[in-house]
Amino acid sequence: MNTCPCCSTTLLRHARHSGVYLFCPHCWQEMPDLSAVLLNKRETLANEATRARIRRLERLIEIPKPSSQKAPLPEPVKMAS
Repeated sequence: MNTCPCCSTTLLRHARHSGVYLFCPHCWQEMPDLSAVLLNKRETLANEATRARIRRLERLIEIPKPSSQKAPLPEPVKMAS
């Protein structure tokens, strides 16, 4: 159950065209749905942590780019006849 962060009164769930919102009858104010805000924050943090892990793993398997200058080929070995 959602309670008002200001006065701890039970919030009322209201609907309008733009979506559902919470309303405090004591403060007579629209209130944010803090549980949804926290959930979104956790998901965002989890996604950022996953992206950071992926970047670290990609760095571990990075293949060095070949240089523009190629190493000279060794001299061919002459066979004795």
